[in-house]
Amino acid sequence: MCSDTAARTWRRVSAAAVLGTGAAVLLALLHSQPLAPGPAILRITGVAMLSMAWGARASALSFAPFLSPVFAVAVPAHTDSLATLAGWNATGARAYLAPGCRPTWPTWPSAC
Repeated sequence: MCSDTAARTWRRVSAAAVLGTGAAVLLALLHSQPLAPGPAILRITGVAMLSMAWGARASALSFAPFLSPVFAVAVPAHTDSLATLAGWNATGARAYLAPGCRPTWPTWPSAC
């Protein structure tokens, strides 16, 4: 079993990766409607900033959904299918897990 610190870090960073990917997919779905992304971005970033009330523990959790719309809006509408966009976001989320959990790796026992 992983140490408590490593398990908490893993949960926070993986939740941030899932929320960031979800925000990007939501904005990709709304990209064809001219006025829909604005309120969605306001809600996503508003909830992300409210999560900062939890302090430094929520930094990864609030940062990923806050930054994800910046990159999601920059993708041209005709680029790829939604599945391809979601796949690339999921790949980036998996790549985010390694450096996000790296500071706690020394606390992980070999059984993790």
